[in-house]
Amino acid sequence: MNQVVDKTTERPLVSVIVCTHDRERFKDLNECIGSLITQSFDGSFEIIIAVDHDEALYQELATIYSNNPKVRVILNDSPRKGQAS
Repeated sequence: MNQVVDKTTERPLVSVIVCTHDRERFKDLNECIGSLITQSFDGSFEIIIAVDHDEALYQELATIYSNNPKVRVILNDSPRKGQAS
């Protein structure tokens, strides 16, 4: 089931999607999100962080950005296809 933290009903003009799948580059991810948050833009925008199959990372990011209305965090926990047994 995909989990979404949705804090706004307003539809933004632009959506920026950042995909991640593990904590290996957590510092880089936070720098990326921080840079996006501080962008100046004449229209409305949202930042969607898509976390692939890492519930702990999803929970951490959802907590970190819970007070920022521009950021939504989504967990993709759908079954993987073609995965080796």
